[in-house]
Parts: sequence; C-alpha cells; structure tokens
Amino acid sequence: MQGEHEFRAEQAVRRAGFDRDVSSGCAVTGPPGSGTTTVLTSLAGRVEGPTVWVSGVRRSAELVFAHLPAVLAAGETSLAGTRWAVARQLSEDRAGALVVDDAHLLDDDAGAIVHSLAVHDGVPTFVACSVEPGARVPDAIRALWKDGHLPRYELALLGVDEVRAYVEHVVGAPVTSRDVDSLMRWSQGRPSLLVELVASSVADDLWAVINATAVLTARPAPPTTLVEELKSTADVLPEDVYAIVEVFAVAAPVLGGRLLDWLPLAPLIDVAGMDTLVEAERAGVIVVDGARVRLASPFLADAIAGHTPTLRRAAIANRLSTAVTTSALHGSEIGSNDLVQTIAGLLTTDASHGRTLSRTQTTARSALRLGDPTMVRSLISSFYGSDATADIVDPELAVLYGWASTDLNDTSSILTLLARWNNDQSPRWRGFIEFFTAYFTRRETGSATFLRQHDQHPDGLRGAVADWIDRDRLSGVWFGYLVAETAILVGRYSDARSILDAVMPHSGDNGLLVFSLTMIELRLETMTAGADAAAAKAETARSDSAWRSDHVWAAADYTCAVAHVCAGRLDVARTEIRDCAPFVAGPALDGAPTRLMDRIDRMTGVDGPARNAGVAPSVTADPYSAQLGGDTVVDQAWETAVGGRATAAVDALLEFGDLAVDAAPTVVVDLIELAARFVSITDRRRLALLVALAERVEGRVETARRMRAVVDYCRALLAGEGGGVEAAAQTYRRLGLRPVAADAFAQAAALFRADGDSLAAAAATTAAHRLTRDMGGLASPAQTSIAPPDLTRREREIVRLASQALSNQQIADRLHLSVRTVEGHILRASAKFGVQDRRALVAAWEESDR
Repeated sequence: MQGEHEFRAEQAVRRAGFDRDVSSGCAVTGPPGSGTTTVLTSLAGRVEGPTVWVSGVRRSAELVFAHLPAVLAAGETSLAGTRWAVARQLSEDRAGALVVDDAHLLDDDAGAIVHSLAVHDGVPTFVACSVEPGARVPDAIRALWKDGHLPRYELALLGVDEVRAYVEHVVGAPVTSRDVDSLMRWSQGRPSLLVELVASSVADDLWAVINATAVLTARPAPPTTLVEELKSTADVLPEDVYAIVEVFAVAAPVLGGRLLDWLPLAPLIDVAGMDTLVEAERAGVIVVDGARVRLASPFLADAIAGHTPTLRRAAIANRLSTAVTTSALHGSEIGSNDLVQTIAGLLTTDASHGRTLSRTQTTARSALRLGDPTMVRSLISSFYGSDATADIVDPELAVLYGWASTDLNDTSSILTLLARWNNDQSPRWRGFIEFFTAYFTRRETGSATFLRQHDQHPDGLRGAVADWIDRDRLSGVWFGYLVAETAILVGRYSDARSILDAVMPHSGDNGLLVFSLTMIELRLETMTAGADAAAAKAETARSDSAWRSDHVWAAADYTCAVAHVCAGRLDVARTEIRDCAPFVAGPALDGAPTRLMDRIDRMTGVDGPARNAGVAPSVTADPYSAQLGGDTVVDQAWETAVGGRATAAVDALLEFGDLAVDAAPTVVVDLIELAARFVSITDRRRLALLVALAERVEGRVETARRMRAVVDYCRALLAGEGGGVEAAAQTYRRLGLRPVAADAFAQAAALFRADGDSLAAAAATTAAHRLTRDMGGLASPAQTSIAPPDLTRREREIVRLASQALSNQQIADRLHLSVRTVEGHILRASAKFGVQDRRALVAAWEESDR
C-alpha cells in the first residue's frame, strides 16, 4: 500500500502541474505550508546521481553553505570565495543537482551564489520558495524565473477533492463532505496544517466508522506550534480587536460548528462597533461575507480561549446574547427568529443563571424549529439534570421532548410520555396525543378507512387538516403529513397536493418535518411532474436550511439522494448517501441509506453482499408495510436480475404488486416499471400480466403523467412495437426518469432489429448509450443486451476509416489490402453490431466508441 508521505508527494506533484521536462531544474513557489518542500523532495529523488542540499536561513551566505566540506576547507568568507568553494563541492561530488529549500530565507549574498551557479555554471538547480504578499524574496532568486533561467511552477493550495483523497487515504474509509469541508476550512487548504490536523484526529481516536463511512466526532486539536504562533499574534492586537476574538472563543464551543464557524454581523456591530470590525478586517483578523463574520484563522479563538477568565466569558456570552436578540428586533438580516432564539439561548444556558424555565422553553422550541432534536433533548435534560423522561414535570418541555423523540424515532420515550401525560388537557398535549391516536388508527385500519374517516369533514381532507392546524399548529402539520402521505399512496394526488400546499407554510415548527414532507412530495412530483421537478424541490429544501446540525444535514442529503437516484444522477446520489448514512442509519429510516447505496451498486454493476436474501415482505393494513415491502422487493429484484435471473425478478415484482395494488397502488407503479425493464420482450405471458396489473393500478389512481407513461410502455412491449416503446422512452426522458428511459430505448432497439430496421435500432441504441453514459453506467439486463461488441484490431481500424467517409477502395489502398478483404471486415463488423448497412455501422461504432 502507498505510504502517507508518498501519497502526499504524488498529490503535490500533480498540483504543481509540470508540463515539460524539468531535469535541468525549476523553481517551485507557493504560499507557506503549500507543500513546496514536498515537491522539491520528490523532484530531487528523480535526479541521477547525488544532490547537494542547502536550506535558506536568515543568515550570511557562508553559514548557509557552511555544512559543505569544500567551504569548510577553503575557510573563505568572501562572496567569490564561497561561490567557488560550492562549485568545487558540486564538481567533486559529481552532483546531479543543487537543491535549495526555503530560498526566500536566503540573504542577498547566498541568493547571488545560487543564481550564479544556476545561470553561469549551468548547474541543474531546483529551488523551493514560499511567496506571499508583502514577503521579501532575494532579487537574485526571483530573477531565476523572472528572467527565464528556470521554469516556475506555482503550487496552489489544496482543493476539496485533494483534501478528501488525502483524508480517506489516511483514515482508510470514505468520509463525509461535511468533514471534508470542515478540514478544508480549518486547514485553509494548507497541506502542512491538514497533515497535522488529520494526524491529531487519528492519534486522539476522533474518527468513528458508521455504516462504512468515517465520521469526525470532534474538532481535532490544532498543532501546539500554531497555537503558540497565533497566541503571539493575538497578544499584539489592539485591545478592542482582541475582544472580537474573545467573542468567537466564547461562542464557538457553545454553537458547536452548527453555523460553520460564522457569527451574524449585526450583533457583532452592537458588541464591538463598526469601526473596530473594520479595523479587524483590515488587519486580516476577520472575514466578512454579507451579513456574517468569521475569524480568518479558525484556530485563533483556540489560542486565547484558556486566557479569558470565567466571569468575563459569562459577561461576553450575555452581551452577545442580548445583542443577537436586539439586532433581530431592529429588523437586521440576522436570519430567522428561531436562529436568534437558539443562538441567544445557547449562549446563556451554559451559565446556571441562564437555565430558567422560560429560557429553556424558548431555546428548545427554537431548536426544534431549526431541526435539531438532539439539542432539544439535551437542553431539557440539562435543565432537569437528568436524561430520564420521567423527571420532566413541565408540560411544555414534555411535549417538545416528545416531538424531538418523534424526529429521532425513539419509540420508547414516546410511549413513556404518552402514558404519563395522557390526562393532560393543554392544547399542545392534546395535539400530541391525538396525532399518535390518528397514526395508530391508520396502522390498524388501513389507508382507505383512515381517509374515509376524515373525508367526512365538510371541506374534505384539506378542511380536516386546516381545522387541526388551527387548534394546534405543530401536531396539525404532522397530521397533514400523515394524511398527504396516505393520499399519495392510494393515488389521490389532487388531495395530496392541496394538503401539502396548506401544510408547507406552517411546517417551520419542526425543521426536520420539512424534509419528511419533502420526501412524500418527491413521490407526488415524480408521479405528476417528473424526477427533475422532484429533485429541484429537494435541493430547494436543503438550501433553505440555515442550521447545520447532524440531523438537518442527514435529512437534507438523504432526501436529495432519493431524488437523484430516480433521475439517474447516480454519482451525485452516492455522495449524498455517504454523507447522510452515519446519521440516519438507526431506526428512523431502518437502514434505508445503506439499502439505497446497495441498489445503486447493483444498478451500476458493482458487486456487493446479498443483504435481501430470504426476506419475504408482506402487506398488512399498515400502509408502511406496502412501502417497505415494495422497497425490499425492488432491491431483491436488482440483485436477482444482475445475477442473471431476470425472469425470477419479474415474477417477484408482479407477485408483490398484486398484493399491494389495493393498499398502495402508487407503490406498485415502481414495481411495474422495473418489471417492464427486466422482462424479456418475447415473453408474452408475463407482458400480458404486466399490462393487466398496470391497468388495475390506472383504474385506482388519478390520471398522472407517469401513470400514463407506464401503461403506454407496457402495452407497446406487449404489442412488440418498437416505435411505441421508443415513444415511451422519450416520454420517460422528458419526465427525467433517465434509468427507465435508457432501458426502454434498449428494448426499442431490440424490437427494431427484430423487424429488420437497422437504422432505427442504431438510433435507439445510441439514445440508450448516451443516457447510461450520463448516468455513469447502468447494468440492467436491457443494457447488457446492447453492449458494444468486441471488434478485432483490423475491424476497428477499417470502421474508423469508414467513419471518415473513405470508400472501400481508399481504405484498401491505405492499408495495402484487397477491396474484397475490406468488404469482408465491414460485413463481419456489421453483423456484430446487428446492422445491415455501412451508414448504420458507422453510427453504431461512433456511439460505442464515445
């Protein structure tokens, strides 16, 4: 396995972007800590023969070169004498090169010696030099690249992809984008600092591997040398600028990175004053971006944190808390009121005088609205000094704890609270209890009965939801989620749309519930508007979230991943799933991210463990059984089909679809579509069963674009009409359902070939290949059937020339072959591609060669 140092060196050399032979020397420049020494060491290792190394120090030339025997023997102190002594040393050693590290630290005399050896003596010279604004570089060194004597390569700071690659190499597992972004921010892209931070995190055992993804559980300690350097910097800051750093030192541990090291600008203006902030920005202490501020060096706060007395920390926290609240009241662009209340509450609840019932209620309520259920429960537990739900005596805190537990799917805590507070008559508690009563009723009686019960409202389902929201908004939105989800499952799309439109404006009471609503909206949008519209909804919900707790990140990423899988953006979905897997791997989604990643692996031909073997899903009154069972059957079908048993996969999909069609016909649409993609185009019995099942579903749901596409697709397959299947593929492509479209195009190609229409077959094959290429590959049976054939070297050569519009005679003349031989190769290549003429052969070859 490649070592850590070798891996870093390889990365650094790639970043340098060497575009020519540098065996005669070069200059590598870059900001401090960018890896210039690493590149220099790598280049020196490629030099034939020994090398002479010197390192810059802010000393005289004779000290820089004093370690060389020839210089010591000469005893020279003059510039000329030192220069000739160094030249003699290079000659005696038969050195292949002079290597100069930290050339920016050389004095003028030493720089002149290096310049003379490189320019006048022609010594191959490799120079590493840190360059930053305001720093002095000896004129003689700068002239090496300025005057064209040595090619200069500027070493940029690390990019996100390089940070990810390095961290994953060291940790030995995929890491989340959030941790990559954090390490990028903390290291500021400097390889030297990144290496120390990662080494510190590994040494302190800060990485936890959850669902095969490594997660950083805490911020690594900054290097001691960096802290000392930053402390020295802080000590000479003006007193009022130092006070700004103290504000960040107090706030950062409390907020825990949830604002990505930023603080809102408006309250800082109140605390420090605009003039001081301007001074701090000019001095490079802070970075201002719109209405937010962060420290330019994230670890500057760490450097002074232990030097602020306890009472002063409390005073700073209170002052900032007051400023946050005041700024919001004055209408500044600080963000939502919930963000204000949460920041203000967190800043004061650490102090004993801040743990009042009112403050805890306000902060917990705001944290729930921001989608941070773990923080809600932590605040309440901290207030009571216990993690036990039995110790909660305030009904407001109890119901907030209950909704947070609902977000976390902590059934035990929910049931304990329901039993203890069952007789409480406060509106919030009645709403919590009535919601779970409705939930259990749906689970026991089924979707149809549940909806009939609420259809009795004079204004129908939307009226029932609206009345509940008027009574208690938070539980009313949860009830709306339950009703909308049920309506989607049974195919009442107009009702579902109406309910979601009524519920969404009130969904801010629970930040995670927003993503639960978005998840069911994805299914609705995919049925009625298409996968691209659904993905846009998911991305909008994510971008609207300002609070970056683990759960908000995870819910947003998982929601987007589901949307991108439907749309065929499989590489994007992989990243989203990897990022969310550690935080939604528990009972809340029952391992859904892992299953979705496995499905993507199957879809793209990546081998993996058979996780679904032996699972026999069933359908009960509870509509979740149809959803979970449908997902399981789809996963099993992919495992079975890519394993070469597509017919068995089709049978399983049809069987479960028949069981679920009454309880959740919308779920069955997914099953029909996948069965249609896997079925043999000559298997008329199963094709007839598919059409029958599709028509049963069509009769149970409202008209929707995707439902119409499914029926047309199945009917065209049964009729064996290549044109009809191709039309269905085009419809799916317009709907953004690229995986379905790709397989339908492949099936259309097969039908066209069977009818002898080689041009139409080639066009459909081309469309399928383009879609699968855009998706990053698709390993379905339909795609396997149109995989490009293997041509011999001579066949490839002749077809390539034919694609350049050369005649058979011209090809024969160029390759010194007979015309008959050329014709034979073209005929054999055409047979392999399943086409019947030269034009179709060229089109098929060009597509397969992309």
